[in-house]
Amino acid sequence: MVSILQIVVTTAVLLAAAVVCLRRGRRDGGAWIAFGVGIVLWTLGELTRAVFYPVSRPQPSVVDALYLGFYPAAAVGLVLMTRSRLRHLTRTLVLDGATALVTVAGLGVAFVIPAVIGSVDGQTRDAALVNLAYPLADTVLLAFLVTAIAVTGWQRLERIAGALALYAAADVAYVLLLPRYGQTIMWVGAFWVLGILLLASGARQTTRGSAPMRADWTMFLVPLIAAPVNLGVLLAPLPLAPSAFAAVGILLGMVRTGVTFRHTLTLLETRRQAITDELTGLANRRRFNRHLARAFETGEPVGLLAIDLDRFKALNDGLGHHVGDRLLIDFAERMVDALPEALLIARIGGDEFAVLTHGDRLAQASAQIDAALVRPFELDGLELHIRASMGGALAPEHASTPAELLQRADIAMYAAKRASGGFQLYRPGGAEPSRDQLALGEDLRRGIAAGELEVFYQPQADIRQRRIVGVEALVRWRHPTRGLLFPDAFLTLAEDLGLMRELTRHVLHTAVRQAAVWDVSVAVNLSLTDLLDPDLPTAVRAALDEAGLPAHRLVLEITENVAMADPERILAILGRLRALGCQLALDDFGTGLSSLARLRRLPVQELKIDRSFVMELDVAIVRLTIELGHALGIRVVAEGVETQEALELLEELGCDVAQGYHFSRPVAAAELGGLLAVGVADLALPSR
Repeated sequence: MVSILQIVVTTAVLLAAAVVCLRRGRRDGGAWIAFGVGIVLWTLGELTRAVFYPVSRPQPSVVDALYLGFYPAAAVGLVLMTRSRLRHLTRTLVLDGATALVTVAGLGVAFVIPAVIGSVDGQTRDAALVNLAYPLADTVLLAFLVTAIAVTGWQRLERIAGALALYAAADVAYVLLLPRYGQTIMWVGAFWVLGILLLASGARQTTRGSAPMRADWTMFLVPLIAAPVNLGVLLAPLPLAPSAFAAVGILLGMVRTGVTFRHTLTLLETRRQAITDELTGLANRRRFNRHLARAFETGEPVGLLAIDLDRFKALNDGLGHHVGDRLLIDFAERMVDALPEALLIARIGGDEFAVLTHGDRLAQASAQIDAALVRPFELDGLELHIRASMGGALAPEHASTPAELLQRADIAMYAAKRASGGFQLYRPGGAEPSRDQLALGEDLRRGIAAGELEVFYQPQADIRQRRIVGVEALVRWRHPTRGLLFPDAFLTLAEDLGLMRELTRHVLHTAVRQAAVWDVSVAVNLSLTDLLDPDLPTAVRAALDEAGLPAHRLVLEITENVAMADPERILAILGRLRALGCQLALDDFGTGLSSLARLRRLPVQELKIDRSFVMELDVAIVRLTIELGHALGIRVVAEGVETQEALELLEELGCDVAQGYHFSRPVAAAELGGLLAVGVADLALPSR
């Protein structure tokens, strides 16, 4: 007979174990709450048996109901523990669970259940069924356990596995020994108590949080164990029932193998996609970062080339994303062909590429890319000449970490972009973008919306008539903290941020509205982004109608390089602008790849000699340009006129219009109104 002290001590120990599980469950989730509830039910069963049935107990009884309550609670705990590691129930997990259940059930039907049935002779039917319920519950619980181990790994479940193994062993021993030894086998209860204590000790283990499904050998634990076991049962001289279970287990294993094979192929493809740029097939930023880190680990000198396609955003927005994507694909293919010895070629951003090379081949790689860009790209029926800005940096010469090397290459690339393309090697001590400069982009976006951009005007004087005949609209940014900023400080930034269209519209509307007040023409500069915008002619027409300015008093200036970026498309836009009655001017003439054939294709009425030729008084080029313009019936404007000597030379050569500091710097609208009122005298234009 059990003493009161034994009852109190056992109950206290079991309840303490339950509290440990429940406290862990309160912190980490429902799995340990389920285990704690199971231990509470077992404890109540043990307490009920000791108090109400100290000598013997009938079967079935409330004690069995409480004892058996442990098993579904523990099963729920295993399911919740498994589910916490998975976002959804996968086919592999379902197959593993079914295979484990069938395999364990087959073993039970083959060996355990016959032994139990043989030991219950003489017992009532109800008592026999209750005694069979314990090993059957253990069978199901062990199937859940094997599946959970396959998902979460052995180390997280080792104590729970030990606890459930003690339970199963104690249940089988109790059922087998009870008919022969009766209540004298109550010592078996010690194993149940040990199992509960071992389970509670698992609740005190510290974990590092949840993790995804394991990718090690435990994923294959169920098929590895189930296959030989089922095969052995199937080949053994056993009754039909266990053989049927084994056959089903083998069939499930075959299905699981097929699913695993397909899953493996999918996983390999997913991993490939995770490190490959979807559009170009090059390495993506993730793979590039890994490769760059490994290159630093070797200690060998490496070179990094950062590449950015010039004016890509304007082309992409103007021609459509499908053309932009095709350009990126073709450029990637050319790089692969041009750089067979590169360590890695990657696309790390929209139109940003990176090439990792041996340290002594950096300049050679940039030259090979330049050579690959000589041939135009044929896209959507168009021929596009594309250039790239490239910046290079070397390790360990310029950088000691991968991040630093990438930063230095980017700095050199932006220096190349400011120098109108080509290749630049990183120069220590050169200008690096500061946090303040990086914030300038957001300031520009806000500044356009807030009306901080202003339009200044520089007069254009007719040399023969000695009067102002036009003005050129030039944008300025009155930054709230930096003061007045000139276009060089923010126009490239506007292109990169996709703000050029909005900026040009602001200048156009302001200039046209102001010119309507004056009796002069106004010139507005157009960028590549503008000329690729099919809505530009409509916007120009709307601005003219709103201001009431005659179309012939609006001069739209373009550069030759911009016009040749996409000749057919841009010529179509220029034709629509000319049809509106607007004047077209070719700006910076002589600085690009000027040719008579190209000039004749452009429907321009004005030719602007670049300021560099005027300021240096390059008489031969100025004379040829003036004669060429007049031969084509085009008005010629000279920029950069800063001295009386230059003005007199232009007059002698027959130039039509002059513009420059000799007359006036660009001024605000209010100040220009005063200049127009006083006439030519204050503009350094001596009368004849």
